Order: sequence, then C-alpha cells, then structure tokens
Amino acid sequence: VAPLVIGGSVDIAAVPTNLAATLYNKTQGGIEVLAVNTLGVLYLIENGNSVKSIADLEGKTVYLPGSGSNPEYVLKTLLKLSGLEGKVALDYTYATPDELTAALASGKAALGVLPEPKVTAAMTKNASLNVALEFTKEWKALTGTELVQGCIVARKAFIEEHPVPVANFLKAYEASLSPLNSDAE
Repeated sequence: VAPLVIGGSVDIAAVPTNLAATLYNKTQGGIEVLAVNTLGVLYLIENGNSVKSIADLEGKTVYLPGSGSNPEYVLKTLLKLSGLEGKVALDYTYATPDELTAALASGKAALGVLPEPKVTAAMTKNASLNVALEFTKEWKALTGTELVQGCIVARKAFIEEHPVPVANFLKAYEASLSPLNSDAE
C-alpha cells in the first residue's frame, strides 16, 4: 500500500498507524488521517499461565513479529511506563505474525505479542495458549488514552481537489459502521 499512496495511484487507504506516520514523513506531510478505524487488537499470548500483569514479564523473553512494527512500539512503551525498560528480553526471531503464530502454536515460543486474528489462530492449534495481557487495557491504564492501531489516510492533494467525494466517503464509511457500533452482537 505504501508505494501506491506515495506514488499517487491510491488516494485513500486503510493502514496501521505506524505506516500512517511513515507515509506522512515520506510524503513530507502529503497525507492526512481521515478517521481512526481500529482500536487495540494486540495481546500477549503465553504458553502457560505465569503472566498476570506486566510486572510478571521482568526477566522473561517476549517474542515480537519483526522489528519496527506496532507490536514492538506498543510493548516498548508499556514496558517503559511500567519501569521495566531493559528488564525484558525482546526477541525478533520470527519476522512475521504468521511465523510467530506457528512458533507459539508449536511451543517453540513461550511468550509472544500478536494481533487478532492471529491470536485465535494460535490458540485454536494449542490449548495451552492463553491471553496473558490485553494491551488495550494495559495501555488505557498506563496512559489514560485509547490504543489506536489503524486509520484511514488520504493524499492531501486528493482531499483538496475532491472535498465533496471525500466528505461523501466519510459519511458512507460512518454509515457502514453504525450498525456494528450500535449492535455489536
């Protein structure tokens, strides 16, 4: 998606927040966030049952799906705010969420940070896995804010050239979410 937005062949895109920041910088402010579409979907998955709080991570190794991603940034922030910076080993052996899902499911990794739907996929394959920490709750408790992880971005030039279609898109987008937000079941 990034090259398409940067190159101008895509005008509006749904992206993770860290990619939105990267796109903003690479386009020198040429994109804007139109809407937030995903709140926290990150979890610490454990093969066992020893982690009940962030404090329980001290001295442990946590596997992350690659470096430079939302899981890394969120975990590092939570550790720093909890006074655990440098007290938890971060391992990037598994470069993608799929690789980490397989490692957790097979028991090769004991603790890992995954987003949904990878959490469910891993737990379906290994009954010993459980959600040890919901990063959304931890983030809110430590920062008092929501953990925003996804957004809709648009090229600034497109917004300026086509304000009515952009406004119509946002209205339609909001309308598509209303039934879900009013009746999640």
